[in-house]
Amino acid sequence: MRRVALVLLVLGCASLPWAQQVASGRSSSYLLGFPRAVCGAEVRDVAWSAGGRLVWIHRQWTAIDRTAFVRALAGEASPPSPREAGVAVEEQLLAYDVARDVATVVWRGSAEEFRLEGMAPLGSQRALALIRATKRDEPVRQVLLRVSARGERPAEIAAFEGSSAEILAHTGPGVPEPRVALVVRGETDRLLLASWSGVRPVRAVSGPVIARFEQGALWVATRPDGGWIRIDPASGQTTEQSPPPERPEELPLSWEVASPAKGPGSRPVKLLWLGQAGDDERAVGRVLLSGDAGDVAAVAPDHSAVVYVVNGVALLQELYPVSAELLRRQRQEAEEAAALSRAKQVGLALMMFAADHGGTLPQDADAILPYLRERETLEGFVFTGRGLKLGDLSDPGRVEIGYFPRSDGQRIVVYADGRVERLR
Repeated sequence: MRRVALVLLVLGCASLPWAQQVASGRSSSYLLGFPRAVCGAEVRDVAWSAGGRLVWIHRQWTAIDRTAFVRALAGEASPPSPREAGVAVEEQLLAYDVARDVATVVWRGSAEEFRLEGMAPLGSQRALALIRATKRDEPVRQVLLRVSARGERPAEIAAFEGSSAEILAHTGPGVPEPRVALVVRGETDRLLLASWSGVRPVRAVSGPVIARFEQGALWVATRPDGGWIRIDPASGQTTEQSPPPERPEELPLSWEVASPAKGPGSRPVKLLWLGQAGDDERAVGRVLLSGDAGDVAAVAPDHSAVVYVVNGVALLQELYPVSAELLRRQRQEAEEAAALSRAKQVGLALMMFAADHGGTLPQDADAILPYLRERETLEGFVFTGRGLKLGDLSDPGRVEIGYFPRSDGQRIVVYADGRVERLR
């Protein structure tokens, strides 16, 4: 299906500006599919599974009990809270299957009693969720739940009271038994390693600040000045050493704030870009995903898709790697099609002018502007048939009256009968 979609996209986008359709990665270029909404309501966060087949989505959902809500509106009841009026806000964690285009709720809880504070994938079908429970008349605590897209029931694997836990990083693709690194802050900060089966302590630390997964290991910075700990995911053993250089992202996401023209109701907007900035040798560059984006976006680990949030709605666009040769060929074909279209419009305008002026072509190409929709159509046209009387020509189909030069040395020629042709 992805191969068929790629062919259709290439054919469909051949006449569009390539800078709007293809993003440049560090090693390849990617053709973007059409965006589709995958989850509505108030999406707060997204995270890809290790295999790039699932998207874990945290959202807030407003559920309405119609019977109770109608009774409250009609004045038949005076509920003391929105919940008793039939309006309840839920915290939800969903697993979205990209191939099936189906989202499944794997955990839900009342927003009055629970708040989802973090999530991390465990392989391709599982994840851990860090939830703060604030039930009435009970002490506040955090719970680490394991959830699954396979239909397995959520289960608590750890709880934290009198301290604050935070998910730091998780292992990536290729790790046989996925792990998640957490820090529990208290009188003494503790570094933990979590898996599907449970949590085990790693060591006491002094204020982890950042963490990442690199070359099969988890790396945690323990001091603001950059002291690093390497954690072996399989054994949990730690060593103090510097991490390898962080690999640059293949398809980076970047945000820019743009200020529109001043006027009533104008406000700055946040632009979301995908890809590397173009240069003189690579004319593809970045793609603008959204002109009013939020702070949540993520590229799949296998670079097969990108998901981002706009106005609380999660959107997904599939990505198709394409070769530089294919891009060059398709770009040339698109440019040639556009040039042929412009030449046909100019040829028709010249024929119309001649019909209105006794069969004589104008002395200046600007004279045919009233016959064209846009002035830009004439840009670059070299007019060679000034004042030519078409009636005096024995074979107008062989007489050139102008052309559009091409950067590759070719010409798009307009003949005296309005016909156009590409000449090498």
